[in-house]
Amino acid sequence: ESATKLIGLLYRVSDYVYHSGGGSRARAADHLYHFGGGSREVAAFERITTHARVILGAVHPDTLSTRHGLAIAYYVVGRISEAIEIYERLLADRERILGAEHPDPRRSRRSLAHAYQTSGRISETIKIYERLLADRERILGAEHPDTLKTHHGLANAYKIAERTADAEPVPAQPGPPDCVDSRA
Repeated sequence: ESATKLIGLLYRVSDYVYHSGGGSRARAADHLYHFGGGSREVAAFERITTHARVILGAVHPDTLSTRHGLAIAYYVVGRISEAIEIYERLLADRERILGAEHPDPRRSRRSLAHAYQTSGRISETIKIYERLLADRERILGAEHPDTLKTHHGLANAYKIAERTADAEPVPAQPGPPDCVDSRA
């Protein structure tokens, strides 16, 4: 019975993290940052991730999602190198378990690119964005909002790297800029 209660808690926390304030992981992380997120909240994400591994198994999709939430929490509180470590392993695990066509590996790739860029690892950021853009164009189409957001992210990374010739004109971006994470 306690395992059932804990799994229920995991689902409620996962639902909060991934659907808070309109369905955005970035918004949930932003909430964590702006409304008192800190060591207590990170510790909660660490416990949830540990319990998910024990109860659901290391490769269960919900465990992978809790790992993504933990990486976001680390990123939000400035523990970028720890977030990057999680994103790197998570991307490899999601590609291996879910396949490259599944949207979750693309989400992890986007978050890893953002964390690399924040840490100043621009050449790695560009490589990830180039692959992500190609994947999103192929899977979602060139005009999909997530494809356009990725195009903008890549153009921005090119500009940071002083590769302005590569930062070709980008179609108008719908909605808010791509932040910590994006769909697909």
